[in-house]
Amino acid sequence: MVSLVLLNSHFTDFIIRPHVPAVVEVGGIHIKQKSDPLPELVLSKQFFWKWNDAEKPGNASNIFYESWLPQDNLMADPNVKLFITHAGKGSVTESQYHGVPMVAIPFASDQISNAAAVVGDGFGVQLDQKTMTAEELRAAVLEVLENPKFIKKVKSFSTLYRDRPMHAKDTAVFWLEYVLRHKGAYHMQSPNVHLNAFQYLSLDVIGFLVLVIFLVYKSITIPTKFIYRKVFAKKQPKIKAN
Repeated sequence: MVSLVLLNSHFTDFIIRPHVPAVVEVGGIHIKQKSDPLPELVLSKQFFWKWNDAEKPGNASNIFYESWLPQDNLMADPNVKLFITHAGKGSVTESQYHGVPMVAIPFASDQISNAAAVVGDGFGVQLDQKTMTAEELRAAVLEVLENPKFIKKVKSFSTLYRDRPMHAKDTAVFWLEYVLRHKGAYHMQSPNVHLNAFQYLSLDVIGFLVLVIFLVYKSITIPTKFIYRKVFAKKQPKIKAN
């Protein structure tokens, strides 16, 4: 029997869910409470690119290639102005938490719906990775950088997303320890877990309503048919036999 469910979501995502107490939202749990400082950048305009292959796609002096990057730490730096992302859930959450607008280029699965949400919420723009051109990418980057509506929207959301009584990690720890202290904390569960299928589906209520509807139908149709026969049957002309 499930005692606790931790959801990687938060009500500020504009999706309100009627949770029972045993379901706790801990969206942003992977984000550090205090980000590690980054080394001072040599250039004022630096582009960080996560690239796994040994052969680089270019050799620009202001592009820093690395197979792994401390993304959360990077996003927390106030000098970061834009995030080009595949729109994975974790990446989008980090961008929203730190208030960084996005150019979303989804590839598969939940990335597609995440990217659509980025556009719908006004946090950035989306490109199609199968058809986009260099010119379209450049235009998208400039649009997000130069149009203040994107940074305004995501910064406003960041303020809401961060405004909690405690960090998501602390929330998760508290409720996990709470469940342990109270031997499973079954008092937090929905009463539905103790119902059988007949009760859970309210088949008794449905059966009662069907019976009431049937009785009302009969109470109307039977007298109507009786009156019809009494009134209109007498008016029918009798046919005389030859």
